[in-house]
Amino acid sequence: MQSNFLNLSGTLADLKLRCANFLFRRKIVFLFFGLFVALSFNLYFRLYPAYFPQLKTRAKQTVLQQAKQSVFEEVMRRFPQFYPIAKERIVENQFKLYLKANSNSLKKSINELYKKMKEAYQDPSGQTYLMELDCWHWARYTENVVEHGYPGDEIIGGRQFDTYMLSPLGMKLLWNKFLFYFSGYLYKIVHIFLKDLSLFTFLFYLPLFFMAILTTVLYLFNYRLGGVVTAFIATIVSGMAPIFIPRSCAGWFDTDILNLLFPVLVIWTYLKSTILPEWRRAWPWIIFSGFWVGVFCFTWISWWFVFVLVILYEVIWLVYLGIVYFLKGQEKDRIKRHLFSAGLFLAASLIWVVVFCGLEPLEELLRML
Repeated sequence: MQSNFLNLSGTLADLKLRCANFLFRRKIVFLFFGLFVALSFNLYFRLYPAYFPQLKTRAKQTVLQQAKQSVFEEVMRRFPQFYPIAKERIVENQFKLYLKANSNSLKKSINELYKKMKEAYQDPSGQTYLMELDCWHWARYTENVVEHGYPGDEIIGGRQFDTYMLSPLGMKLLWNKFLFYFSGYLYKIVHIFLKDLSLFTFLFYLPLFFMAILTTVLYLFNYRLGGVVTAFIATIVSGMAPIFIPRSCAGWFDTDILNLLFPVLVIWTYLKSTILPEWRRAWPWIIFSGFWVGVFCFTWISWWFVFVLVILYEVIWLVYLGIVYFLKGQEKDRIKRHLFSAGLFLAASLIWVVVFCGLEPLEELLRML
């Protein structure tokens, strides 16, 4: 009797373990499937500038419209005495026959017109140009990094200068150089394996790489908050926003995607520190959050908003906990925790900003105040 009971207990434990493994595997499958679909949607529509499917549709419509017009004129010439309804039916029937008889020539005409339409936007090799003037401006800085190791044209008095701006003196480059250094050195690495890849082709497709990272980070961030459905909806709604797609598509070599990516990383890593119960486990995440503030400052001159946002978050918490402590004498430990977090984040952010960009961003921030 006891042996049967032990066998039954072992069977139930094994069944429970199998169910847990199945649920875990299913959870992992759903996680990666949702991420795959979100990435597919976001990258597919951003690839439009590479091959212009809308121009292929327009070329097809134009060629078929011309063919139908030709059939219509032929019917009007041959049957001028027929009623309009009869003529329409004849045109439709003759047009269907025309499509069947001339399918190959129509396809050729469509492809020729499609190619001609694309020529205005592409070089002789079929590579689409970068999208906008700023993209070319940043691409020139990146080309400088590839050629001589820094974005400026010359270094004068320890400062990098763009000698093509504000002639004859040139323009001092600001501290936001991350895009140029990262893109330039990444191209050098990729070029080791793809010798025929030109810099401007690489820069044309680089926004898709940035977008894949942003989509993945947003997906995982929201997955931690609300699961697969929340993560999927958040990445689709934010990624497919009409105002965002044109500024993050292939060919848009700019900082727009990074300006969304780094604030998310700052907030995520900081919030990670707030949910950890022990200070010794929380402080590395706060320093990591400060690191992303420094990288964001190295990317964009308006970096400070996310820094202020985190400090404001801590100020609100401290005001609330201070009121609770004043009224009830409670939450003393939480007040210490938030003071520690705010102080460490402030120090870490300032240190990383100085490491990446020097004192200039802080001096500019003080002037703004």
